Amino acid sequence: MFDNMNSFVDKIRENAKNLNDDIGSKVFTANSGAGLVEVSINGIGEAVNIDIDDSLMSDKESLQVFLMSAFNEANKMAEQHKTKTQKDMAMSMLKNSNMFNK
Repeated sequence: MFDNMNSFVDKIRENAKNLNDDIGSKVFTANSGAGLVEVSINGIGEAVNIDIDDSLMSDKESLQVFLMSAFNEANKMAEQHKTKTQKDMAMSMLKNSNMFNK
């Protein structure tokens, strides 16, 4: 039984590392202000690109609102992907585990 449990724990660790690698490698892009601002973040929330239309450079208030909106949307996309990937991984592990089928 403990061999199965140790194997299961090792599999969890391996899958967690793979999950973090997968999530970190994904890029999520959102825009706001009808495309005047576009923000891209990776799966761990780091900004990887920001594109701002020149017309906003003189409108600081709108630029701030559009940036916040785009960042919030991109973060939401990343979190949804992370949650779905974690659930899929957990279901796959449970389905394929012999530890609970004995």
